[in-house]
Amino acid sequence: MKQLLGSYLRSLRGNESRLKFSKRIGLSYTFVREMELGNRLPSDEVLSSLAARLQVDHRRLFLYAYCDRSPALLGALQTGGWTEWLPSITARLESESVHGPGPAAPPALDTERDQATARRALP
Repeated sequence: MKQLLGSYLRSLRGNESRLKFSKRIGLSYTFVREMELGNRLPSDEVLSSLAARLQVDHRRLFLYAYCDRSPALLGALQTGGWTEWLPSITARLESESVHGPGPAAPPALDTERDQATARRALP
């Protein structure tokens, strides 16, 4: 399901029309609509540009886009019990935008099961 990035973009757009939003961020209306619907995913360059134009943390856009791009990544996060990270990561990113950057490392793995799952996921 490709909805993380699209939902986030819709929340950033708020009550602003899609047409006005697309003009403000310098992308076509069609591309913005397709991203919001989960039918198109932007390149890394577009994600970086979006983050700058919307003044949001680029890491959040990348996290959502890559989870949308890769069902395997989202599945690995779910299987490993890491989907709980999505809300905590995004909350941390929101906090950092107010309080400045925190550590770049992901949260430590709390349990032996989490550590074992992470080792199995490595190539």
